[in-house]
Amino acid sequence: MNISPYTYSKTMYPSFSSNIEISKINKKLIEYEKNDFISGIYYVDLLAKDKKQFIKDKINTYMLDKRFENYSSKLFADKKNDAPYKLAAIVKKLDASGKETIIKHKVPSLFEGMNIDSITNALDALSYLIRDGYKSLKNESNQLLIDNKKIDLEYLGKGCNSIVFKLKDGKNPPVAMKTYINPEDINSLSIWGELAVYQDVQSENINNIPALFLANPICVKVEDKTKEYTEVFDVDEIKDFDGYKGGWTIVEYITKETPVKKGGISFNDWLTQNNIYHLDMSFDNFIGAYVTDLGGIDAEC
Repeated sequence: MNISPYTYSKTMYPSFSSNIEISKINKKLIEYEKNDFISGIYYVDLLAKDKKQFIKDKINTYMLDKRFENYSSKLFADKKNDAPYKLAAIVKKLDASGKETIIKHKVPSLFEGMNIDSITNALDALSYLIRDGYKSLKNESNQLLIDNKKIDLEYLGKGCNSIVFKLKDGKNPPVAMKTYINPEDINSLSIWGELAVYQDVQSENINNIPALFLANPICVKVEDKTKEYTEVFDVDEIKDFDGYKGGWTIVEYITKETPVKKGGISFNDWLTQNNIYHLDMSFDNFIGAYVTDLGGIDAEC
């Protein structure tokens, strides 16, 4: 995959162009509406306008709350169910003021020595490819090229909320990339719900959840200038874009043999202490002793 740099201008439609080559897939993406589309915050669908209004209202309410200004804010205070909306309000504030919205807890050794913008730009473009056709990626041997370093991609699985790939180079510990399937959603099961949990446990020592390294909560519409439509019904008459980039997390790669971290408390203990619970404790959300999907947090009844 070869990624050209971002180009950004203070226009109505900021520009992003990326020439992508991965296996036999070649793409040219054009970004638009970055300032008006932050993963559902301003999303307007002609068929779901009323459905999205309550999201806007909640976020705008927390925009006025001085407790939620940056990523160090505690999101599970009082109205715990609103944690995803509180995080969205923080991101909206940061984005509106031109501040960094990428979450950077730690750059994993797999990406050491690389320019952080090169990393996030490449992962943004890769997230579009995964949403556009992850099946074509999972059945081939693919490599991602970032700053002239080759990183192998290995498909791990698809759930209700995300598609997961393993990124590896054979030398450093691999990482897992989660690309969220419905980037316009803001709820406890979306990227916003999962990142809200990660942000709140940063000062805690939870011994059985994967470490969060990097994340981009913002999703942006893109046009794929290389996509060819051969039939009229290939084109959605309402949708004037081809997909989304962004809306991904890079987390610690967990296997059944990964030991729990020393000291600390379990994720279930943290939930109990905060009077909240996990809506989806299905088998798919556990690997060994680890809870690998933190989305789906709700307040105790």
